[in-house]
Order: sequence, then C-alpha cells, then structure tokens
Amino acid sequence: MVRDSQSEELLAAGADRRVGGNQLGQATVSNWGDVENILGYWSDLARYRLCVNRKAKDCTKPKAGLVRNPAI
Repeated sequence: MVRDSQSEELLAAGADRRVGGNQLGQATVSNWGDVENILGYWSDLARYRLCVNRKAKDCTKPKAGLVRNPAI
C-alpha cells in the first residue's frame, strides 16, 4: 500500500502473485533476499510505470520475471 505521508490517504495498493525468489515454481519466501527481490521488483515497476505515464522516451522495464502481465 502507498499512502500520502501527510493525510494518510490511500493512493495505491497491490498484491503480487509471485512468491519467493522472484521466480515461477517457488512456493514460499525462504529468506530476506527473497523479500528484497520482491520489493526491488515492485519499486522498479513503479518507477517504470511513472516513466511511461509521463511519456518519457528512456523508460526501463523491470528485470525481474513476471508470471504474466501484458499491461507493461
């Protein structure tokens, strides 16, 4: 969830189908490295979508694997 730091208004929320290791076939989050990979992917995805939204030419897609998301 992303909230405004002043008003606490909910700005965005999401859930990730991928679990553990940023790869298909992984069933659980087994260590903090998995958590870092997932959070890194989400921050890269947010940066990419904001870049596309402002119609920039140099947007870089996230490098982590996706289950299936044709929207990006």
